[in-house]
Amino acid sequence: MNVLSKLGCATLLFWIVFSLLALAGWAQHVARPKHVLVLYWDDQDHPANVDFSRNLRAALQSAAPGGFEYYSEYLESNRFPDKRQSELLRDYILQKYTGRTINVAVATTSAALDFLLKYRSELFPNAPIVFAATHQPDPPQLSSGAGATGVIFVNSYKKTLELALKLHPGTERVFIVSSTPVFGESWEKMARHDLQGFSDAAITYLTDIPLQELEAKLKALPERSIVLYVWERLTNEKGKFLESSEVLTSIAPSIGVPIYGMSFVHIGRGIVGGYVWTMETRTHKMAELILKVTNGVRPVDIPVENTPVVPMFDWRELQRWGIAEDVLPPGSIVRFRVLTFWQQYKWRMVAVGLVLVFQTVLIGALLVERRRTRRGAAALQESEGRFRNMADTAPVLIWISGPDKLCTFFNKAWLSFAGRPMEQELGSGWEARLHPDDLGRWSATYSSSFDSRSAFRIEYLLRRADGEYRSLLCVGVPRFQRDGGFAGYIGSSLDITELKFAQERALAGQKLESLGLLASSVAHDFNNLLGAILT
Repeated sequence: MNVLSKLGCATLLFWIVFSLLALAGWAQHVARPKHVLVLYWDDQDHPANVDFSRNLRAALQSAAPGGFEYYSEYLESNRFPDKRQSELLRDYILQKYTGRTINVAVATTSAALDFLLKYRSELFPNAPIVFAATHQPDPPQLSSGAGATGVIFVNSYKKTLELALKLHPGTERVFIVSSTPVFGESWEKMARHDLQGFSDAAITYLTDIPLQELEAKLKALPERSIVLYVWERLTNEKGKFLESSEVLTSIAPSIGVPIYGMSFVHIGRGIVGGYVWTMETRTHKMAELILKVTNGVRPVDIPVENTPVVPMFDWRELQRWGIAEDVLPPGSIVRFRVLTFWQQYKWRMVAVGLVLVFQTVLIGALLVERRRTRRGAAALQESEGRFRNMADTAPVLIWISGPDKLCTFFNKAWLSFAGRPMEQELGSGWEARLHPDDLGRWSATYSSSFDSRSAFRIEYLLRRADGEYRSLLCVGVPRFQRDGGFAGYIGSSLDITELKFAQERALAGQKLESLGLLASSVAHDFNNLLGAILT
């Protein structure tokens, strides 16, 4: 029994160790990232490639963090249009990835798909293909080798034209602008296939027409027409190669009829809108397919689908053609909306309106008071008494000077602050309490304001009754007599010492200027009101 027990324990221990090793190996296998090779049509710096790479990487990282190792290759057909370039790229990729397993090959366009289908047996015979293309490959191509699946984009010809005709009732002719790519099927062929049975308007295809001739034809289009811009790559009169969006930007200003499209890239370049594909929906769908095939789902079991499209429009073009937003399809996206003046400055205008209403009420009250003062000297004296009462009850330091620059009045708040009687402050006596460092600056500002008859604002230190120098913000506005003669200045000063200290502690002095502007504005308005009453 002891021997059998020992043998049983040994066997159990063996199976435990074996299971742990197997699990460790399986975990290591699962943790190993999948190799994804993405083949682009154009060069690395092409905006579409940069956008696609960023969105696809983000989608894969979000779905499986650290689960993919990303490789990129480029056909660069826009730089090297020679067909022999594909053979050179094939040889380069074959040597570069020798000994490196590619778990899935991704084609971003029809041209890249044609390349992978053509050389898949030489390059990646065991790698399934996930593609985004403008036409669907034949069934034998999808099932050959490790299989292929993907999404189709730029395929909403009929849906976009039906939308355009709904927004422009009475349209009689449709002009479809496109050119034939170096690789893959022509856009015209795909359009004709999608528009089979479409009879709502006569269709004319403007395919592979030189730029100048195309501009002339589009400029002379008859009324009751629309243009469906698909894709173009042309050379201008200077020999410069123009991408599709650049061609659209060039020809759109000369077209006198509405333009529609099927790509989000063309929104904002002259088209009204359409059912468009977006980079986000395209890459998100492709990321889903990549995850499926790398998890063991056979591509032949995954049907090829259309990239989701969204109704998207340019607000400026909607305004140009008088299209109301409430007639657009549900869920429409309207870009490049120009905010009205009210939308941009709504709250500022409300604030200004309130201030104006408040000032209007005050001015109205002052005008009524002014009419009363004209009834006689008694009313004038009463008005002056009211002014002095208002000034004496005001929470600011108020002063008045004559045309000779000498002060003729100080309110009670000022005298309480100074701790001296009116007689000692009148004239220029109050300047004895100015801080020596501020005396010259005050004199210069005060004198220059008298010369220009303009309002001024200055901050200075003034000694209080207890001997402490306090920071005052002073605002002065000119006074004029009924005949227009200059009568001197009326001013007010705010003690902002505590506010400055609090502001410095709270915001390190960054918002003191805003405080000064606010105080200045309040003081300026108050001075205007007092000046009117005084006059």
